[in-house]
Amino acid sequence: MAPEVARSVTLAECIPILLRHKLISPSSLVRGQVVVEDKSSRNSNRRVSRQRGAHYLLKQSTETGQDATVRREAQVYRRLSRMPQFAPNLVRFFCYDSADGVLILEYVRGMSDLTGHFMNGGRLTTTISRTVARVLGLLHHIDTGQLGDDLPLAAEPPWIFSLHRPSLRSLRDISSGNLELIRAVQAIPEVCDALDEMRAVWQPSAFIHMDIRWSNWLIADPGAAKGLSRIKLLDWETACLGDPRWDVGCALADNLIWWALQAPEAGGEISRRSASKNAARRMHEAMRAFWCEYREAMPVDSAEQEAFLHTSLRHAGARLVQTAYERLQRAANIDRFSVTLLQMSANILRYPQAAADTLCGLTGAG
Repeated sequence: MAPEVARSVTLAECIPILLRHKLISPSSLVRGQVVVEDKSSRNSNRRVSRQRGAHYLLKQSTETGQDATVRREAQVYRRLSRMPQFAPNLVRFFCYDSADGVLILEYVRGMSDLTGHFMNGGRLTTTISRTVARVLGLLHHIDTGQLGDDLPLAAEPPWIFSLHRPSLRSLRDISSGNLELIRAVQAIPEVCDALDEMRAVWQPSAFIHMDIRWSNWLIADPGAAKGLSRIKLLDWETACLGDPRWDVGCALADNLIWWALQAPEAGGEISRRSASKNAARRMHEAMRAFWCEYREAMPVDSAEQEAFLHTSLRHAGARLVQTAYERLQRAANIDRFSVTLLQMSANILRYPQAAADTLCGLTGAG
């Protein structure tokens, strides 16, 4: 018998959970100062707003067997929030309700994710790139011994490294667009060889986020309250002991994806002339700033910088393919933009030095 889908906490049930953990008071309910809203996406997310004090986000997995990921995320938040050097880069962690499998975090006002920031006309700046690099450097510098023995730290490489070798089981549940993408990857031997090589040389040497993408970064809105940390990193469900070059590669890939989105000839979906006019120049400046700041924050040994960068870029290439795959999860056919991502990936995987020099503008950045 197929497992039943786990029951989500209803909007009404959020209040008793918060009362149980003394995060709201009965008097605030009587005065009608608490509002509960559904903000669900992949997980069941409930926002609890108040007239005074912190707002809350109640996060719960919705599928059987997936509650362990939210429980692990709670463990990560608990550990990292106790580290003074890293805690400012997190949203506030309150508790994990084991009875209902609910993670309770602060819903931060005055911040939006980087995807929304850029889509609403915000610029890709060197300041943002340096801040992202600094946070990743701090994360990768954490002594994993401080995280505790009870925190699961899976060290498996990213699943995308095995995309060209799908299991029969995985093929049953994918879209026609995904299947077409897999066939396209399999038709490029150099890409398949590169994916095999990256899997073979995966080095789980640091604590990594594993799902770096712009939608997982919060940035302070213009005019936000003073003292608000400029950037925060979200969604720690897949955090693990892994290869820091994967996080770096994913951060670099986001810049390439943003640039491609502004190129109509590449199937890009942002047609505003003002957005695309200087996209390549801004991307190069941002990527140079990111790489220079990360080298200082980590730091990367000077003798190994080129190899580290090349492997990070190859991971960026793999992340481009992953983005295309995620884009096609409900598609009947592969689209033009996904083909562009695959072409960029193939070029990066074949020629990482040329990608560093020409595509990413990293010449002279070390």
